[in-house]
Amino acid sequence: MTNVFGLLLVLIPGAAAAVAAGGKASIQDVAPDLEQRLARFKPVEMPFSTEGLSARERKELDELVAACRDLENIFWRQDDPPAIGIYKSLAGSADPRDKALRHFVWLNASRYDLIDENKPFIGKEPLPPGRALYPRGLTRDQIEEYVRKHPEQKKAIFDERTVVSGNLDKLTTTPYHVKFHRWLVSAAGHLRRAASFSDDKDFARFLSLRAQALLTDDYYPSDLAWVALKDPKFDVIFAPYETYLDDLLGIKTSYGAAVLVRRAGSWRSFRSPSATSRIRCPSQRKTSRRSTARPRPWRSWTRRSGRATCVTDIRPWPTTFRTIRVSTKKRAARRSFSRTTWTRG
Repeated sequence: MTNVFGLLLVLIPGAAAAVAAGGKASIQDVAPDLEQRLARFKPVEMPFSTEGLSARERKELDELVAACRDLENIFWRQDDPPAIGIYKSLAGSADPRDKALRHFVWLNASRYDLIDENKPFIGKEPLPPGRALYPRGLTRDQIEEYVRKHPEQKKAIFDERTVVSGNLDKLTTTPYHVKFHRWLVSAAGHLRRAASFSDDKDFARFLSLRAQALLTDDYYPSDLAWVALKDPKFDVIFAPYETYLDDLLGIKTSYGAAVLVRRAGSWRSFRSPSATSRIRCPSQRKTSRRSTARPRPWRSWTRRSGRATCVTDIRPWPTTFRTIRVSTKKRAARRSFSRTTWTRG
């Protein structure tokens, strides 16, 4: 990039606005030390302001955030679907214990404590390594043996964007764009509307291609368009890329989303040599004193890592985000992308 930009990240509201499934849940065997677990998360205020954005840009931003909420809906269904019913059943309760439990479910997007090795804090059922991406109880060896007997299904079962269901007598697969069609259609509509408000023709083209990708599971054309962007004011992470949820085969991707707004000249307003000493984090978690506190995006797929970094550098460093295939195709136009971790709170 030829210009130095400060990076503002839009914090998308919590799962209360996004979770849209469930029913009344039976909640038993809740961890007795819930308050202590919650105390591990320290809220850090990093507000975002739309000041300086035009009316069209604000509409564009609203549509991008709305699209992210649709992916949030999908993520919960990939991670731990029963948590949705639990989360909804606690809405409106005045009991402080219910409020604490609801917030902790939201932090983890599941019934499993990310910081405590994914041990359950509701019930006793251990975390299935395949989450909701494979049939429960299925092992890696069983899947590989099944594929040896049914080689015609190998490609579909090992595809990074299919949900596997059934049993060892008959496994079936459903592509993501079919399984999560309801939310992907909505998200694609929001992306197209965001494109209509964008004054950046290249970014608008990328959004249109990404909307199409959501409905086909073919992200390659939109990845190429993203790599070719030049200093876009808005940027997004919006696709199933990471495989953190899949501890069974390490193949299946989970949906994640972030909205980024770059503002020229805002770099210095974020620089703070003492940022790492002012935010309460264990010393081993602090980054260098050259790092800069910054507003946190909402990227649901990062919950799997359970990291607790509070401060990260907003300058680009050479972390290739897209696939090798894209990098090879567009090597001359490859862009680096700043990636970050944060504490949910």
